[in-house]
Amino acid sequence: MSLKTLHVLLLGIIAAPAFASPSAGELTKTKTNSLYEPLSLERVVDGDTFYASGKKIRMWGIDAPERNEAMFEISTKALELYMDGADLRCKHIEMDRYQRFVMHCFINDTDLGGLMVQTGFAKDFTKYSGGFYRSEETFAREGRLGLWE
Repeated sequence: MSLKTLHVLLLGIIAAPAFASPSAGELTKTKTNSLYEPLSLERVVDGDTFYASGKKIRMWGIDAPERNEAMFEISTKALELYMDGADLRCKHIEMDRYQRFVMHCFINDTDLGGLMVQTGFAKDFTKYSGGFYRSEETFAREGRLGLWE
């Protein structure tokens, strides 16, 4: 892990509330919205998939490195650290072809997908998000953070 990547990871943990997505229509509803159910983290699979409250969850709108790709371990560790001890709430969007719950999630008051993209540990998955996290990805690219180092 490079020093810059470690710095970005630590910055994301310390400043997570600053990464809350400000303009996302229906999906920006805070964790207090009844559509976002409280979940208990069990384990992280990779940078965009985890188990919580008996469900295998694929985070909506982002794409993180797979096991055979560069930054897989760092992206996975980032998600683990961001979620550690956090108040997790997610809104069900759909079931994917692998029977995972595709969900939009918040940790505390921070959009978890936005945090992963803005700190460079995942990409905006425009095929599904329609560019929802475009500004977060631009921030990471321009700052040469994580995947964009």
